[in-house]
Amino acid sequence: MPENYTLEHSSRMENFISEASFWVPERFPPNTAWTAHAPFAFWLMDVHRPRMLVELGTHFGFSYFAFNQALKRLETKGRTCAVDTWKGDQHAGFYGEEIFNEVSEYNERHYGDFSELMRSTFDEAVAAFQDGSIDVLHIDGRHYYDDVKHDFEIWKPKLSERGIVLLHDTNVRIKDFGVHRLWEQLAAEYPHFEFLEGHGLGLIGLGNALPDQLRSLFAADENVTQQVRRAYARLGGALEDRVVAGGMASDTLARQEVARLAAAIPPLEAELARLQNVETEFRQSLGAREEAARLAAAMPLLEAELERLRNVEALSHEQAPVLTQTQIDCAAAREDAETIHEQFKASALLVRQQMVVIGRLQYDSTLQAKRSRAAKEQLDALKEQLGALKEQLGATKEEVARYTRAYNDLSSLIIPVWMRKSVPAAVRPPLRALKRAIRTLVHRGGSGGLRTP
Repeated sequence: MPENYTLEHSSRMENFISEASFWVPERFPPNTAWTAHAPFAFWLMDVHRPRMLVELGTHFGFSYFAFNQALKRLETKGRTCAVDTWKGDQHAGFYGEEIFNEVSEYNERHYGDFSELMRSTFDEAVAAFQDGSIDVLHIDGRHYYDDVKHDFEIWKPKLSERGIVLLHDTNVRIKDFGVHRLWEQLAAEYPHFEFLEGHGLGLIGLGNALPDQLRSLFAADENVTQQVRRAYARLGGALEDRVVAGGMASDTLARQEVARLAAAIPPLEAELARLQNVETEFRQSLGAREEAARLAAAMPLLEAELERLRNVEALSHEQAPVLTQTQIDCAAAREDAETIHEQFKASALLVRQQMVVIGRLQYDSTLQAKRSRAAKEQLDALKEQLGALKEQLGATKEEVARYTRAYNDLSSLIIPVWMRKSVPAAVRPPLRALKRAIRTLVHRGGSGGLRTP
């Protein structure tokens, strides 16, 4: 790498592609999702040049031998170690001694001078490595969340200042796979980069002395990230097509491929059935937004699978004399996959539409609540005004009653006097005038002009 290389150059796509990215694996074992990641593995070894690489979970050894092939071709002095029981597990399936015998023989013949196979559990093997001694750790064992989290935690102290961790199956969310949960937690804490194809491959940077190109990859913006993903998806897809084309050379392998495709359809159908239940589930939880994002992320995988099936069909035309029945089976499998894909897109569209409805309902509910609060405040104000009016009415009634009593009291004093026959006629007019004056005063008091004690 040039001495004047800086992170300012990281936006250049050529920094993440090298001659090594175009190497072809020397060994293609059957049924491995890691084929798509071989070009990136070659580039990673070219850039990082690890002194010690450890793989947890090797099985047929495709990823492990890809690392070894690159290190041997680069003529580094690094060492590698594969840790596995070679008995299988609930996710990889269980198998006999023939797998280990084949892997062991191939490793000894090609990489025996720097590569070691350690037949052990991960917990037993960790004590064989010193803290800070591992530059690259690839975790691909049993995929339960608790298991992969435990593997990461007990092996983390063994990583060096140049330490990175590879996690496979980060984009698998079916059955009881839990790698994606751990990946989400680690990605929130450490520099990272993820490929979505090939069941997903996550790269975590834990060391503080990583090569510049790796630090640039971790710091890549969304545009560069998508370019890198597309480039390696095409390189990995070419290797997968090569495997399919080579396998289709015999009728037996062709039927195995058709069987594999047929076996892949039930999980897709199960996923579709699960998506059809999303409409009911998201009405009860606002977590529907996260589910919709996951569906959108899964869409490229289905589209990639459909594209690969189309390539398989095209290649099978070249083998028409041998594979007539195989072509029919492949075409049927492709049609089923396309039907499922269309149903998948329809379900995703329904989810988005229902999310819009929920948003509108939430807005209407909030607006109605505001209106209810305003109406309640107005009602409370009217109640207060009514209470005040009632108090004023009571006071007015008391005032009228008091004036009435005063009038009656004065009348009882005046009327008997002027009604007496013995009163001289000359006195009667003044008495009548006095009575009228009293009435006037009483009436004025009723309107606020008179205040009696």
